[in-house]
Amino acid sequence: MNKYPIGITPEARINLIEKFDLSDAHYIDWEIIVADPSRLQEFIHGYRSNNWSVDEKYALMAIIVASYEEALKKKGKKKLFGMRFVVS
Repeated sequence: MNKYPIGITPEARINLIEKFDLSDAHYIDWEIIVADPSRLQEFIHGYRSNNWSVDEKYALMAIIVASYEEALKKKGKKKLFGMRFVVS
């Protein structure tokens, strides 16, 4: 475990694949491949509610950011800007 992650570690990737049932087919830009705007709430809730290692939190935040970026592309900035992503 790194004090300050410099990238997504294989261990963090494997743990998130298992927890969120994500694809493990790609290694390069994996967080972009598994990004899914429809699962954004699930990823945010998971980030806040689990006891993740620093590396796992880094990897999960990369997925959250990539998912949000995909949502911006699909819905447009004006429509998405007013949306709130909250954990229920």
